[in-house]
Amino acid sequence: MVKYKRSHDRAAASPSITYGRGCVVMSTYEIIMIILGILGLLICFGQFLIALLTFLDKRNKKHKK
Repeated sequence: MVKYKRSHDRAAASPSITYGRGCVVMSTYEIIMIILGILGLLICFGQFLIALLTFLDKRNKKHKK
């Protein structure tokens, strides 16, 4: 079993194509999946923010009556 000292060593030892000092070339699939993951997180955070603002607005309206 190979023991790695740093996470960089693991990335450099992966079967991906590497250039220079450990820069790994990503496939189109990996790039698209990263973009979709980030978009998913942004959508979830936006929905949470809207739900929080709606909750706070309803709570403030109840206290004003």
